[in-house]
Amino acid sequence: MLDLTELNKLEDYLRKNNVSFERIDNYYEFEPDGFHQIRVVNAQGDVLWDAVCHNFSYGHESGLLETYGLFDYGGEVLGWLSADDIITRLNVHKNKVYTYHHKTNNYNHEEDEDEEENSTDVRFGESKS
Repeated sequence: MLDLTELNKLEDYLRKNNVSFERIDNYYEFEPDGFHQIRVVNAQGDVLWDAVCHNFSYGHESGLLETYGLFDYGGEVLGWLSADDIITRLNVHKNKVYTYHHKTNNYNHEEDEDEEENSTDVRFGESKS
């Protein structure tokens, strides 16, 4: 049985800070302990980043989380994170704009003012309409 304490803590934090997200808990024959995911989304429903805990995620043995898309780690997942680790990263980066490129599924930090045709700029805790 997976320990979902960290995922639940992250969910509570996102809810208290009015961050738009989806919680998904699916159970499969090959994944009897479940596939548990929080997907942070923008106003258009685009997934900006996610955090997961399942039997194949990095850190699941200790109840820790794996993220993807959280502040551009070169398209790599980042595992073995507590909710506090993720919250710290969110608070450090909350005033920076990150652009999700829909066609390439890459998350890039943008320093300039140019807006690309198929991208969505977001700031942590804000929805873009």
